[in-house]
Amino acid sequence: MAMYHSVSDCPDDPYNVTVTPARLDRQFAWMSSRGLRGVSMRELLAARARGTERGLVG
Repeated sequence: MAMYHSVSDCPDDPYNVTVTPARLDRQFAWMSSRGLRGVSMRELLAARARGTERGLVG
């Protein structure tokens, strides 16, 4: 499971929960290069119920 609380170029992040848009792009590219695909939790749970969740990240 992947969760992003905040995506922004904001330099001041006292709680360390913000990811820059550039870093988010790199993370998505990394997942894609490994055959992973981001889906909603609803889609992930439905795929799991069918046994087709391989390669999905919710």
